[in-house]
Order: sequence, then C-alpha cells, then structure tokens
Amino acid sequence: MKKTIAILLILVIGMVGVFAADAKLDFTADVSKQSLIKITTLTKEAYDFDDFVYEDFFDLDDTVDSGIIIDEDNFSAKVALGYLNYWSNQTGGLKTTVSATVLADRTDQTVNTSTIGYNVYLGEVFIVAVPNTLAKTASQIADSATTLIESSTTTSSSGSMLIEVLVDPNDYRLALASDDYTATITFNYEAN
Repeated sequence: MKKTIAILLILVIGMVGVFAADAKLDFTADVSKQSLIKITTLTKEAYDFDDFVYEDFFDLDDTVDSGIIIDEDNFSAKVALGYLNYWSNQTGGLKTTVSATVLADRTDQTVNTSTIGYNVYLGEVFIVAVPNTLAKTASQIADSATTLIESSTTTSSSGSMLIEVLVDPNDYRLALASDDYTATITFNYEAN
C-alpha cells in the first residue's frame, strides 16, 4: 500500500507540473506617425488638450475666418486673431513655416489698389513681415520655420500659440476706404 501511495503521490506531483504551465498570447501594435495643426478663433479659445480626443481635434476646420476687424480702435496695436493648436505623436519634433498675403481690398472688379503691410506673431515671437508692396496674389514666406515641439521630446506632445498681427500704421492711414481688406495667413507643418 505504501508503494501505491508513493506512486500516486509521484503521479499527482508530475501532473501538477503538466497542468500549471503558463499560457501566453503575444500581439503587436503599429502606431503610425501623425501630426496635426488646427486653427481656432478667439471665440472658441485655444484647444483644451486636457480633454484631448483625437477625432474631435482632427475634425476641427483647417481654414477659419478669424472674424476680427482691424479699425480705428485697434490698428496701432497687436491684434489677436486666433490660436494655432498643434499635436504630434512623433519624437522628432514639429515645426511650422508661415506664409501670409498682404491686406488688400479684394472686392470684385475693384479699382482700389491700396494694400496694408503687417507683421505676424506666434505667441510673443515675430514670425514674418508682409510688406505693402507685395502683389495681391503673392505670399510672403517666413525666413525660417518656427519650432512648435522640440525634437528631443519623448512623448506625444501638444500645445497652442496665440496668433497676432500688427498692421503698419502708416499703411493703414494711407489706404483707401473700404470694408473689404482681407489677408490669409497659412501655417504649413513640418514633422521631422
């Protein structure tokens, strides 16, 4: 009987080893590189990245009308137009190259050839000067790209910067009267 118990004990111990083996399932994920920049107006404020939802950010418009009017009350000071919002899941950093058209009367078939020069700022940083001599159909491009996210980042990153302009007060005073002066500022992003 002792031999039978010893054999059963050995079998039980041996069986525990067989049924106690770990089971593993390996899988992989492939995360594609993505970077986005979006503009929001002052009325919408800067994008709240504390509640970041990729789909909501992705669905923001790529072209916006700031709705801000430069007039006698604000032409001699920096005027805030909106926010440049940016997000990237890359560690190589993110930059933007800024280009801008001159403030010009764009009324159809106008004889008004007046243009107004201005400077563009991101945050407190001067980015590009747009001279009043620029052709209405041309764009003035910044001399260098503006860094939004440093290349040494180790996580996905995001942020917002205030977009401001300062019109040339002399150009403003010399421009012909019109309610149709418009300009476009374009932000092209460069992911490293």
